[in-house]
Amino acid sequence: MSDPLDPSAFRESRPGVPDGSIERRGYADDDDFDVSLRRTPFPPMMLAAGILWIVSGVMLLSLSALSFYLGDSSNIIWTGIGSLFFLKDGVQLLRGSFRDPKADGVLCIAIAGWIFFQGVFRYQATESFVALGVAIVFAGVILIPGILVLVGRQQYLAWQAEKNATSP
Repeated sequence: MSDPLDPSAFRESRPGVPDGSIERRGYADDDDFDVSLRRTPFPPMMLAAGILWIVSGVMLLSLSALSFYLGDSSNIIWTGIGSLFFLKDGVQLLRGSFRDPKADGVLCIAIAGWIFFQGVFRYQATESFVALGVAIVFAGVILIPGILVLVGRQQYLAWQAEKNATSP
């Protein structure tokens, strides 16, 4: 007998069956057989977006605490509320209990743009590269999950529909 990985070995072991084909036996309930036994995996883009939303929430919470420590009370409330929403959305997305993420993706992109332009305006007023650098980092961390959510939205909704259809 020849090498088992050789196609000719397949022909030798199963005479009458063409190369690479699988022998199909007819059963009475063949038409009722469901071929889709494997569940669709969680979309990787949404996994990355959920993790980055949690990272964004932690960063905004840290910024809120830093603002409180430095005595700058202008951003404490908004960064605190924003951090809680990012944390909540990230956890819900990772658990698969998030609704349609389209609005949150668009909102992330808008917030990232606002943070970036805030940094540019602060840089123009103070000529501080630190303010511009912090704004670019925060805007990037918020922008990336917003884009990922919008790109992976259809896969996530299909995964969620399949999960809801198969759950009792």
